[in-house]
Amino acid sequence: MFGGLFVEDTVENSCRYLAKPATPCIFAGSSANAMKTLSGRDPRSTPEPPAQAEADLQHVAGFLDAYFDRQVRPAALRSIPSIRSRIGVLKEYFGGLPVKSLERPDEINRFKTDSEYADEVEIATLHKVLATLRAATLVG
Repeated sequence: MFGGLFVEDTVENSCRYLAKPATPCIFAGSSANAMKTLSGRDPRSTPEPPAQAEADLQHVAGFLDAYFDRQVRPAALRSIPSIRSRIGVLKEYFGGLPVKSLERPDEINRFKTDSEYADEVEIATLHKVLATLRAATLVG
């Protein structure tokens, strides 16, 4: 006896103690259904996965968005805001280009020398942005 509830070892028996007297037991003999019911969900309905828009992976902007959603966010890194900021810089400069253009070093060197962002920040900050691009391309 714990907290006024009788703890039983079977799901069928726990129905007597956990359900209200007028409530039918919907555990249906499965411990998974029992856990769903105890957590407040209806085991008779199947949950629908959240709808996700398909990213345009042919362009750099969609590719970087997919990298952020599929790799960075699930990893729960402490530096998510800084990675989001770096991806924003990359999307601003490379966003409309096809992903294949990242294979050419001329595009990357042009970003390092000709972009306004390169003129505004230190070289270490620029290299952090490029490291984020490298990580995205290695994973993707």
